Amino acid sequence: MPGQRPTAPGSFPRPGLAASDRPDACAEAAARATSSFLTVTGVAGVGTTTWLRQFIAAHPRQRVISLSADVAEAQFAYAFADKLAHAAGRREGAVGASGVPDAMSVGRVLVAALTAGGHRRVRLVLDDAQWIDHDSLRVLRFVLARLSRSGASVAIGGSTPGADEAARVMMADSADWDLVRSVRLRPLDAPGVRRYVSELHGREVSLRLAERIRSTAGGLPRLVDAVVLAMEHASPGRRWEEDAEVPALLDDPFSGWKVASTPEILAAVQLAGVLGHPVPRRELEAIAARLSREIDVDGALTAGLLVEDHDELRPFHDLYGAEIARTVDAADRSSVAAAAASTLSDPHRALAAGLAGAERLDDDLRDRMRHLVDDAIESGRAALAIAHLRSAAAVTVGREHDELVVEVCLLAAAAMLSPSVIDLIPDLEAMTPDPVRDLALLSTRQILGETAWASAYAAELLSGDLPHPDELLLRMQASMRATTIQLTSEDHSAVPEMLTQTRALAARLVERGLPPVDRRLAPLADASAVMLRCTGLALVVAARRGDRDGVKAELAALSTLIASARDSAALVDALTCRAALRAAAGEISLAMADAERAVTLVETGRSGWSNGHARVILAYCCWIQGRYPAATETVEAAISTVFDSPDVASRPLVYLVRALLAATAGDADAHAGALSMAGAVTVTGYDTFGVPLELLARLEVARATERWQDVVDLFDDERLTDRWMADRSVLSYRVDALAALGRAEEADRELRRIRTMVGSGWTPVHGSLEWLEGRVDEGYGLIEPARRAFLRAAALRFPPLPAAIARFDAGRMQLLVGDRDGGRRSVRAALAEFRALGAIPYVHRAVDLLDGRPGTPPPLAELESLTSREREVAVRAADGRTNAEIAHELFLSVPTVRFHMRNVLAKLGIASRRELAPIIGAARRR
Repeated sequence: MPGQRPTAPGSFPRPGLAASDRPDACAEAAARATSSFLTVTGVAGVGTTTWLRQFIAAHPRQRVISLSADVAEAQFAYAFADKLAHAAGRREGAVGASGVPDAMSVGRVLVAALTAGGHRRVRLVLDDAQWIDHDSLRVLRFVLARLSRSGASVAIGGSTPGADEAARVMMADSADWDLVRSVRLRPLDAPGVRRYVSELHGREVSLRLAERIRSTAGGLPRLVDAVVLAMEHASPGRRWEEDAEVPALLDDPFSGWKVASTPEILAAVQLAGVLGHPVPRRELEAIAARLSREIDVDGALTAGLLVEDHDELRPFHDLYGAEIARTVDAADRSSVAAAAASTLSDPHRALAAGLAGAERLDDDLRDRMRHLVDDAIESGRAALAIAHLRSAAAVTVGREHDELVVEVCLLAAAAMLSPSVIDLIPDLEAMTPDPVRDLALLSTRQILGETAWASAYAAELLSGDLPHPDELLLRMQASMRATTIQLTSEDHSAVPEMLTQTRALAARLVERGLPPVDRRLAPLADASAVMLRCTGLALVVAARRGDRDGVKAELAALSTLIASARDSAALVDALTCRAALRAAAGEISLAMADAERAVTLVETGRSGWSNGHARVILAYCCWIQGRYPAATETVEAAISTVFDSPDVASRPLVYLVRALLAATAGDADAHAGALSMAGAVTVTGYDTFGVPLELLARLEVARATERWQDVVDLFDDERLTDRWMADRSVLSYRVDALAALGRAEEADRELRRIRTMVGSGWTPVHGSLEWLEGRVDEGYGLIEPARRAFLRAAALRFPPLPAAIARFDAGRMQLLVGDRDGGRRSVRAALAEFRALGAIPYVHRAVDLLDGRPGTPPPLAELESLTSREREVAVRAADGRTNAEIAHELFLSVPTVRFHMRNVLAKLGIASRRELAPIIGAARRR
């Protein structure tokens, strides 16, 4: 939870690490090999020690000798070898037992210590290898060469470049080892930081905020923890939006860092640090030549101070580069920037350098900036254009500065990047008001969720004169903003008229067909795009009002516009609005086609206002179709981007779909966590999706666990007050629950009510009419009619989960009437479908019926310290299933099952899975 210390880093895979480089995968490979030599290295603080701990934990029952070198002992001969002998059980160590210490005698003692006691295979984990003294390295080279022949497993960790060199010395000849693998841990990138903060700290942040955290912490997990904990201390009770303060680090691992180097090496590193981005070697050397400086690139590479990626040089770590750059005075930095501006082949990098070194914006620099800003916008790189404009604004004053800031904010609004410029709001507010500045302020400040202010400001803007050559365009844009603001409020009564006014303004502009006079307005949506968006919103508003004629008319109009629309951000929003209506109407295939097209457009750089909604609808459609892996993939993609989108209304919806998927999979912990997160990230109750996802997620988990009264309670009038439910299909859950509770007459009345809604709010996405008829018949005790109804429902086969449930129910009825063979065939067929879908609670139900254990199993109170997933693994292990069998049943990987088993054994305080059987058996008997 926020405000608490983070979860242990060993509890989830490191972001960005290849599957083959994960500790559990390496441990598995080492266990299969006859001998193995693994190295894991990276810059200080990158997490090599955590990786080694996870590596050891992957095989908890194996004896491992684990030891870390100490910088304080690095100057003492044989210090590490002696400490290793002690760790291996040799009381007198290696030095004391060898008499006069020399490499050969110490080595023999160490070999004897490591192989004593009859251990079949030596397993060594040596951390901080960069601090192993030189004499011990020589000894270990001798020792490990001999141990490799007896099947040793060795893992070496530490910081580059010292640990790499130490490992090279110790390994001697790679041919001695059956398995040699090197893992290089790199600092987390922004997506990695976002996931790390989410998984370990329970905080969801945007990619832009994750980048700010990464920049401050250098992507080092230890420093990310420090930054996030400081942020939680400063703001424990608020969401972390773009304006969240990221505190400076008190513990910079490279501050004051000294290394032995020549002036030429230091000059090369300083030059790369000041540039602040990777640069080709030839260009770095050319910049140095322009500055008449001698640099030693090869020496810097050998010392590990520079690294080369894809033929470009950079300091080995961002924080080190920044620390080196701070040692360069301002005049020198300007000289470097000027030289880079004249040398770099990439025109955008050259412009960035020129702006960084400029004291003012001269005509030549202004012309280059204008040309490259246009180039960036045309090539879909709005963020780069914004960066250039911001750099230009930093070296201007007065009117030109203000105009550039306004241009930045309008471009950000057009590109859906307003969260990245909210720091400019004070600049906008300090300017003299004018219509273009006012629109920029409204567009930027609107995303902060200050609905009352935004609504009043938009109304004031529209009520007055707009003295500007582009008055009509400004009025249309302001009217569009006012409409979207009103949609996020509690009162939607004025929205239809506001949409009519906006469309009228757009129609007038379409007739004129003239481009804007003010270049700052050029990136904004044109009149055709506004017309497309307004028609999509008009469709949603008609659906919310229950205006069937309006829905029909707006759907036809929107479909006509979509058919002729070019690919654009506005088309994303129009497709999403139509997909929402189709999903709520049960037209799943059509809705999915629209949502898939919208997501494809987003992924090709055309971000609309409804990016998150598009992915939510797509994930929901996948869920209905039984494509749960695809739904999960879509949800996780949405979560990784939803905090960087102005589509704040979709944030809770993304987590509600995750809760829905968790309910179907029987993961109670994930379900509860997703519901909690949905509440935490809610900014507005508005959405364009008429499917009640929160209600559906709660209904599904209650039905899956057969908590029938909970299902009925969720339909209390008080709970449904003010809830927009364009899709009334969830009422199927109520009929099912009432029948299960024996309240057949109530279920029958509800079914009759549903029949009146067919085609106007109810669709069979959660269960067909045939299945509901069977449930009501069963409630009345009419077994044979129920059986026939269930068989008819199962034959429909869509949607897959309701059809499988119907087949299962048909099998139950067949068993009740004495058709044992037919009943078991039906239940087994349903079981196969449940397994294929990954619907674990229903799998359990079918297995219990086949095994003669009807109903849910009794609660295992003794196991309440375990998570739901750990209990599932524990129960199956107690029944004698192997890890591979458990993985197959639960749709997990074998390493994941092994991970859960380690947690089970640790929490229950037992050493072997053989001890599980009596614990589980006793719990079941109770």
